[in-house]
Amino acid sequence: MFQRQIFRKMFFSYISIILICFLVYTAVVFYENNIISRERTVRLCEVKAEKLCNTLKRRILYAENVVINLNYSQSLKKLYLSHVSGSGR
Repeated sequence: MFQRQIFRKMFFSYISIILICFLVYTAVVFYENNIISRERTVRLCEVKAEKLCNTLKRRILYAENVVINLNYSQSLKKLYLSHVSGSGR
């Protein structure tokens, strides 16, 4: 009878230890998965922000080129001068 109680206590102790180890391992796996997911989300946001920045830079450069071309346009200067001098009325 005494040996049976000892066996039962030892059995439940071993099962408890195995279960605790399994739960700790599972918690570590979930924690690592969460960290990887966060890093992936941050990287994705960085890539999207970089694409947006590049698109805005291209559009600003295009607008600057349009302004430069308008500044050097002779026909636009003639139109402006004719309007300022009053001959365009």
